[in-house]
Amino acid sequence: RIPVRTKIIPVRNSSGQIIGAVELFSDKRDVLETQRRIAELEKLSMIDAVSQAGNRRFAELNLARLFSEFQQFGRAFSVFFVDIDHFKRVNDIFGHEVGDRTIRMVAKTLANCVRTSDITARWGGEEFIILVQDVHNRELRIIAERTRVLVARSHLTTENGLVEVTVSIGCATVKSDDTPESLVSRADALMYAAKKAG
Repeated sequence: RIPVRTKIIPVRNSSGQIIGAVELFSDKRDVLETQRRIAELEKLSMIDAVSQAGNRRFAELNLARLFSEFQQFGRAFSVFFVDIDHFKRVNDIFGHEVGDRTIRMVAKTLANCVRTSDITARWGGEEFIILVQDVHNRELRIIAERTRVLVARSHLTTENGLVEVTVSIGCATVKSDDTPESLVSRADALMYAAKKAG
């Protein structure tokens, strides 16, 4: 079987009555293949090549969507800003290939820490953001702590030994006077405060 595009044209007599039809069939495989490739490219444009998580563009689009929902419907959401601690040491000791594997490990751990409706993306370098909706403030600390512990308990086995990392996390919930940039900036500042506090 091959996919086809069908076009039907009525055949009329001299008085305008339909007396038959002509059906034209054309191969549709090229159109379907183009559509498949476009969908694949769209997906790839939203995926970070190293972490295999959503990329910054993906994060920004979802942040804008959530912000719009907050403005229209009052549906609150929160941003977790996550940074791998002392990541430069991983690259210096184990090399960049292991550094990339470490970023993938953290991204996978973060994705497994949250609900399927939550959004995890690599923001840049060794930074990630997680976007969550419908979570009360007291639960945010629990999510952050669970995430921190699960990353700390994850490791990579390399020929030069185990690679273990920790993360610092800041979390901010959207407020009425926020912009997407100010919300991320507050979460980022709280992450640095957590990092400074050890």
